[in-house]
Amino acid sequence: MKNSLADIYLRLQMMVGIMVMNMDYQIQKKDAESELANFRNAVSNMNNEINPYHILFYKKLDYVIPVACQSIVVPVVDFQGNLLNDILNGNTVDNVLQLCVFPFKNESVVLLFMDEKTAQSKYMEFAKQFSELNENDKLTTINFLLSERQEYLFLHKDVVENSNLQSTLKNMFDKSDLYTMPDNPTAFERESFLKEEFSMCKAFKMENILLQKYAVNHKGSR
Repeated sequence: MKNSLADIYLRLQMMVGIMVMNMDYQIQKKDAESELANFRNAVSNMNNEINPYHILFYKKLDYVIPVACQSIVVPVVDFQGNLLNDILNGNTVDNVLQLCVFPFKNESVVLLFMDEKTAQSKYMEFAKQFSELNENDKLTTINFLLSERQEYLFLHKDVVENSNLQSTLKNMFDKSDLYTMPDNPTAFERESFLKEEFSMCKAFKMENILLQKYAVNHKGSR
């Protein structure tokens, strides 16, 4: 375990060093440094009796989901339509949630959590709203957050090759509209666009690939 942590630590340090070499990657550099700080914090708290993390959602599913992902997620709008993060202002978002979606041989685990610092931020209200959802709606919300992190996820070929899901996948992962914003939009224009684009209402109109009907070991799956 210690050897694995040391290896990850060295790779994260290398990531930060490589990004410093190119000024075009300043945002990525800040993200990497933030991840490195989170990692150091996790290691320092390994033997701490007080859990420094807040679990928003943990569920073990008795089927194998067709997607795998481990990534930070940044909710842009909360369930009441309030803007949480202006992701178009060019600044790095410091407070993030951590999402783990792990398929195993005969089951899957879905985990959403945040650290103590994030728990004391504007996400407190988001977490409260999320906690009031039923289990299915929570899973639907996580599916929506997952769709925003397509560069970090892996899809099973059964889903990719399913012709009935092609339009669903396109709607889930096509974010080309983000690049049609006018040059130098005002704060109001950014806020209006983000509230529309990342409205949580969309989560409940989107096909949820975390449901059992898309399980790779489910009799009805293709």
